[in-house]
Amino acid sequence: MVSPAEDSIQTNVPGEVVSNGIPRPVAYRRTRWGKDPYALCSYSTLQKGATAKDRKRIRKPLGDVVFFAGEHVSKDFPAMVHGALVTGRDAAAKVLKTSAKHIGIVGAGVAGMGAARTLVDAGRSVEVFEARGRIGGRTWTDHSLGLPMDMGASWILDPKGNPLTELAKEARAVRVKTDYDTMYGFTPDGTPVEYEEIADWTHEAFEVDQNYGMTRAKLSEEAFEEGEDLGGTDVIFPRGYASLFPVLTKGYETKLNHVVEAIEWGADGACLLIDSARHEFDAVIVTLPIGVLQAGSVRFDPPLPNDKQVAIGRLGQGLLNKLYLKFASPFWDVDKPWIMLTGPEPRPFSSWFNFTYVTGAPVLCGFQGADQAWDWEEKSDVETLQTALDTLAGMYAKGGANAGA
Repeated sequence: MVSPAEDSIQTNVPGEVVSNGIPRPVAYRRTRWGKDPYALCSYSTLQKGATAKDRKRIRKPLGDVVFFAGEHVSKDFPAMVHGALVTGRDAAAKVLKTSAKHIGIVGAGVAGMGAARTLVDAGRSVEVFEARGRIGGRTWTDHSLGLPMDMGASWILDPKGNPLTELAKEARAVRVKTDYDTMYGFTPDGTPVEYEEIADWTHEAFEVDQNYGMTRAKLSEEAFEEGEDLGGTDVIFPRGYASLFPVLTKGYETKLNHVVEAIEWGADGACLLIDSARHEFDAVIVTLPIGVLQAGSVRFDPPLPNDKQVAIGRLGQGLLNKLYLKFASPFWDVDKPWIMLTGPEPRPFSSWFNFTYVTGAPVLCGFQGADQAWDWEEKSDVETLQTALDTLAGMYAKGGANAGA
């Protein structure tokens, strides 16, 4: 089964798309994480009715046999890559306190890789099963436009003291700082504005809809209290997040295109059912995303305890999608990382990241979060591209490349 988020989408811009006065893109790439059967969202949120205790309930192991990891069970860094990494390592540490020698891991995202590496380093035997044809999960570096593009996670947020920073150092991964105070904006008719003049709705789209993948009206108040601030200026990977994977995958192999259908568990161990074949383990670590857990795509036998099922159902599915546009050359100010659409009322594609600032490539990345992201998953590539280009054409109607300088 090929995931719609990463199928063989044509990257050539359809002929019916009109660029309206700005250069025509030469290629594009978009995500639909809500339609991806192995994700069904971008990350978890605390929607109304959910609390951080729900994350704790989901995280609680089933005896000494089934352990859970992933950003959705993180108490300190939910919705973050480092949350996934820490929970994977924590789940592995719990396994190491048991007598389990042979451990199965469901999912080769950052949580699964972090768990596998920890167990292998401690001398345990692991088998990692990944439904996709690649590792990384929602941390996915794509090269279909001839350069590394992170279709899911892109940044190390709060890098000071962040475990991903140490991982990046070990991997010798190049990082570039992106300061949000340098963002600038345009009104829909191309009038440039300074950071202080950017409308509140633009900041709301950037700071809430995109960061949480859900609108403020749907979020629990506790959602804004979650997480630990480590500090430091956020950094991005010019060569993609996959720069970290060689370090995380040392010492074991991952079985790709292996879709786990069921997890059977009991006091004596666990079994993963894959293509009607049974794989027996002393213990398993489950790193399925919250959307997949809610969908019941993987059957648990016996079923999960009721309190865990209720907690899984209460968490929210946050969504953030990206649209990459590659041009022959930049028509925007290449020295500023963030370009914002502002004005009297909300509009689609209000946030753009300038990848020329990071990689030198003439690429812009537009973001859509929360309700807007869910709505636009249903729209065609032609409509999506046309709307994005109409937005950019209006923003650059007056100023050209140096309008925001």
